[in-house]
Amino acid sequence: MKILIIALQFPPVSSGGVAYVSFNLYRAFRQFGHTVNVLAYGSKKPFRDYPGVIRLGTSPIGFLYQSFQNRKSFDLLEFDTIFIQGFSSAGLTPKLKKLQHCNIVSVIHVSTYQEMKTIRSVRDDSGLILGKPTWEEYHTKYIRSPVLLVLEHYVYKNSHKMIGVSNATTQSAIIDYGIHPSTIKTIRNGVDFERFSYQQTPEHIPKVRRDGHKLLLFVGILRRIRKGVYLLLEFYRHLKKETKDIDLVIVGNGNHNTRIQKIIHRSHLNHSINVIGNIDNDDLAYIYSQADVTIVPSLYEGLPLVALESLACGTPVAATDIACHR
Repeated sequence: MKILIIALQFPPVSSGGVAYVSFNLYRAFRQFGHTVNVLAYGSKKPFRDYPGVIRLGTSPIGFLYQSFQNRKSFDLLEFDTIFIQGFSSAGLTPKLKKLQHCNIVSVIHVSTYQEMKTIRSVRDDSGLILGKPTWEEYHTKYIRSPVLLVLEHYVYKNSHKMIGVSNATTQSAIIDYGIHPSTIKTIRNGVDFERFSYQQTPEHIPKVRRDGHKLLLFVGILRRIRKGVYLLLEFYRHLKKETKDIDLVIVGNGNHNTRIQKIIHRSHLNHSINVIGNIDNDDLAYIYSQADVTIVPSLYEGLPLVALESLACGTPVAATDIACHR
């Protein structure tokens, strides 16, 4: 079978889950003997290591523009199946619509409508503000997201089938985007068991667990307030009053990093909270394996790879109940 994946970023260079889903699909399809091509943006050098991957620009905007500019040069009918990640095919959709390709599958990971709702100040039970969105998030909510919604509606409308990565995401697609239930199916994200399993920590990986202490772990981009790190810090502050021998490690980086560090310092928790920044994806299994529990405190998610990766390493997960539609 000949397969095309329209993936935006490739290979993944951040801890964003959508890019890793595309990457894992690429590898899995090739392992099963299929011919796989990928259209994506990224730097030139990494693309040389991945046969069949075509680079279109170095940013999402560049990718959309170049895919539209070059749409006539791609023979899209040669592919048996075309997998689209979110809005990534918007530049090619006019040609796909004209060709009436018979097997276009769009994968929806999150609802932009639901994400926009989470860009707000996070408060505790008493109404005290724990954290505020950054300027970039407000820009996303009021400028980028409305544009993104137009692109998503256009792409989803012209897809023959859709995949939701969780039941809640599938329900969001039906309610938020008007997708007919007969055209969408839930197929949950997978996890690479060759990469994620319990691992003894080698010398080159930092030891984040203190002897005699329990360890809570958070892994996520600190660029989005919806990841719930402010709620986690408030929870941990109360937990430390009851349990002294428990530490928290935060893996990730982003615009909220400075605010988070200030909260940690103000709460006098510097000795027990360790913000270690980004960790190479190949080394994450060692971090998961050191933890007692991975916390996923998000305000909204589709099906986060963090939860699957942690469980694959044998580390249990505690997560917020965030299904949008019941």
